[in-house]
Amino acid sequence: MAVACGSDDDQKGPDLDTGGASAAGAPSSGEAGSVTVPGGAGGTGGSDSLGGSSGEPTTSGGAAGEPSAGAPSQGGIPNEPIEPGGVSTCGAQKYETGDGCEACPALPTPNSATKLDCQSYSRAFKNNEDLELGFAQVTFHEPLGGAVTITWEDVNHTLDGSAEVPWTFSPTAQQLYFDLPDAARYADTWRLSGWTFTDVCGFLFTASDLTIRYDGEAYSCVPPT
Repeated sequence: MAVACGSDDDQKGPDLDTGGASAAGAPSSGEAGSVTVPGGAGGTGGSDSLGGSSGEPTTSGGAAGEPSAGAPSQGGIPNEPIEPGGVSTCGAQKYETGDGCEACPALPTPNSATKLDCQSYSRAFKNNEDLELGFAQVTFHEPLGGAVTITWEDVNHTLDGSAEVPWTFSPTAQQLYFDLPDAARYADTWRLSGWTFTDVCGFLFTASDLTIRYDGEAYSCVPPT
């Protein structure tokens, strides 16, 4: 992922971490409801692959010929066996923790999707073209990234737009990174709708309406109205 020094660097607030966040960009704890958290330094993004080595997401079957637990139909998640979202460089049924490789834990039954919303959100920050998101209370097992549609707005509604953007995950920083197009760099509101993905261990995640807003000083998660 390319990171460029944009002309908007001095338009956004300083990268201020709270709650003892580390220089590696570890997220701070989140709170329920509308949460306001100053931005912090991010880590290095992960792979840009889309759900697997072929670059295409899969929706049936299981690792090593064994079916995984099915997920109930909710938030657009199909009620059928779910295959892990790709294979880690650590190997099959393993994931990168940021400190090494670990064996995947057993999937719950049913394998219900974890919601990424304002109650699980802990931080956001826009670093040039990258929008960084942290969910301190959510356990990720190395999602390999993919693509998601993001809608953005600016305060004057002169730069509003929407695009499918690539996203990655950093096991070291435990953060998600979204590679925004140039048109979205000057926005102050970003919305992710209908986003679902699976990590390499087969755990499911979904965000039905996740909105992040910047008020000139801090970033906040805006609950759906």
